[in-house]
Amino acid sequence: MRLFLDHMNLGLRPLLADVGYEVLDVTEITRDPDTSKSIPDERVIEYLREHPELLLVTRNVDLAVGCETQKLSRQLMYIDESELVAKEVIRRLKTKKS
Repeated sequence: MRLFLDHMNLGLRPLLADVGYEVLDVTEITRDPDTSKSIPDERVIEYLREHPELLLVTRNVDLAVGCETQKLSRQLMYIDESELVAKEVIRRLKTKKS
């Protein structure tokens, strides 16, 4: 499985690559290494359709909804940051009690 990161998750690349995942990101679409340039959600969705082996990791609600609407839910991993933070806080609180 190849992971595909949107603009909001580029910082995950080194972490995911370090544990053995092949990681691509939205710069693959334009071949432009400048990550400050925005890529329309529609173009990201089109790229996913062209590359069914990719799993998009996103915290962009609009992009996630667009993927769902286009029946790309098997290629989508929506990350809710607040949920992750809450789980980490709970995990750390449990270890403090031990």
